[in-house]
Amino acid sequence: DRTLRSEYLRDTILAKVSEDAAKKRYDEEIAKFVPGDEIHVQHILVKTEDEAKAIIADLDKGGDFAAIAKEKSQDPGSAPNGGDLGFIGKGKTVKSFEEAAFALKAGTYTEKPVQSEYGWHVIKVTETRKEAAPTFEAEAERIRQDLIREAYKAEMDKLKAAHKIEILPPPPPPAPAAPATPAQPAQ
Repeated sequence: DRTLRSEYLRDTILAKVSEDAAKKRYDEEIAKFVPGDEIHVQHILVKTEDEAKAIIADLDKGGDFAAIAKEKSQDPGSAPNGGDLGFIGKGKTVKSFEEAAFALKAGTYTEKPVQSEYGWHVIKVTETRKEAAPTFEAEAERIRQDLIREAYKAEMDKLKAAHKIEILPPPPPPAPAAPATPAQPAQ
């Protein structure tokens, strides 16, 4: 029964999920796409506020942000790259970092250290841009899965509407057997 059901659903549902259907859904989604803001960020992460203030003072004197990040940042992922985190959008970092970073203009850095659960940050924004629309290739598998779920639900709803479904309670458990009497020893 399960094999027949699975084959029926596979034939019925997968037939509705074609490459053309996926591309059509992608086109519909892209038509509604509103690009968000993205910023290219560098940061220097240190343990104390005083360290961060000293770094800001060095930057104010003309210090090179990338060189200072390589030397002093505690972030092992970005320090070797001059503190470069690349482009980020909203919702991709901790709240205090995001608020401070998105308040900056391109080419500027924070005037005061920013605290997060990771330590103290000095943040620099090097560039701003609008987020690029996702490509079909990047979204194709998600779209296919959405179409499969939708087709499955539609088929189940159609089958439920066309047939009477009755859920029977489980049968009562069998009555316990009477205890056996021990056999009498032979005399």
